[in-house]
Amino acid sequence: EMEGVEEMETAEAEEMESVEEVETAEAEEMEGVAEVETPETEKTESVEAAKTEHVEEPDEVVEVDEAADADIEEEEEEEEVTAESPSEVEGDIRANLEEIDTLYQQALSCLGQGELEQAIRHTNQAIQLSPGEARLYNLRANAYKSSGELQKALVDYDQALEIRPEYATAFYNRGNAYYEEGKLDKAVADYSQAITFFSEDPDRADAYYNRGRVYYETGEFEPAVIDYDQAIRLYKDDEDRAKTFNNRGLAYHDRGDLEKAIADFAQAILLSSDKKIKAIMHRNRANALIDAKRLGEAELDCKAAENFDPDSPYTQARRAKLYYAQGEYQRSLEIYRKANQTSSNPAEFNLELALPLLCLGQSERALEAIQAGLKQAPDANYLISVLREYRRLGSRQADLPGLNQATELIQDATRRTL
Repeated sequence: EMEGVEEMETAEAEEMESVEEVETAEAEEMEGVAEVETPETEKTESVEAAKTEHVEEPDEVVEVDEAADADIEEEEEEEEVTAESPSEVEGDIRANLEEIDTLYQQALSCLGQGELEQAIRHTNQAIQLSPGEARLYNLRANAYKSSGELQKALVDYDQALEIRPEYATAFYNRGNAYYEEGKLDKAVADYSQAITFFSEDPDRADAYYNRGRVYYETGEFEPAVIDYDQAIRLYKDDEDRAKTFNNRGLAYHDRGDLEKAIADFAQAILLSSDKKIKAIMHRNRANALIDAKRLGEAELDCKAAENFDPDSPYTQARRAKLYYAQGEYQRSLEIYRKANQTSSNPAEFNLELALPLLCLGQSERALEAIQAGLKQAPDANYLISVLREYRRLGSRQADLPGLNQATELIQDATRRTL
């Protein structure tokens, strides 16, 4: 479960559960990516896979003034109308600006309420009045993106950046669109540009956060840690800092630095006051503690997660992993099955569930479970973490029936995803 915050649980091997999950509009809606977690044989939760979309500040109308003046001059030439007095022209400009800003505010409100068609309609009208205003294209792109029309969104983000080449907000939002498309190199490039051009620390922190998340997902743990360092330094809000500590802990975990991971999860737990997010962080720390063979402490984190979020399949799966580490294979198997039943994906924990099956001598069922689990197309990070667990088992019980075949199945699937 990627318990990382933005609400982004994914990451198969550890889901980035970004406690996002999506912050929206108002004065600049950051659309981001947010939660992640990546322990060993289990999905981890990252908090907030990606922050939400940024929207231009409503009171920023510098470009509107220029566009309004130009339109008025052209209309006067074409229609050969007697020139109006300066006071009349200024009145028309003010009225035009007010209409554009009203349409912008209406679109922003509709976007925040999920009324995407109306948001697009309002921005279309505003763009007709002021086709040279970058923030309007950025806002319409956000609406297109929220409605799943990524290509239209990208066209509008491109247009916004053509008008304003140093428009940090559009770089940031386009990076999120590229992230959703799976074009991670382009997402990193846009987040980097946003970091360069953003002037406010919280905005730069969001861009570092999202870029760090992409690095994490591509297995580049060192640059992920560096970006999370910067986000922690820039964030002022405790919940934002908590989510970032959580995600940096995931990167440390996958890098093999369990002590730093455990320390970061502890910081995250202290900072967050959200029960669901605290459950994610307790699960993540339990996962690291199990891998560090500190099972008594892992027991306490499992209990804390059960207190905060007892019905989560990830809470149940973490308990199942602890039972497996304690050698209680039948209890582990029962809880993994319960987690699968609770999950929307009935084979979500099959690769982990196969481990106690093998230890119980049920190799045929274990192999069937693995094959069903692999049909869900788990990601590379998850497969790598699971593969490590199978190899650990092999180092202890090399002659266990079915283990070699099970390991080969997961190893082949891992190769295909890399």
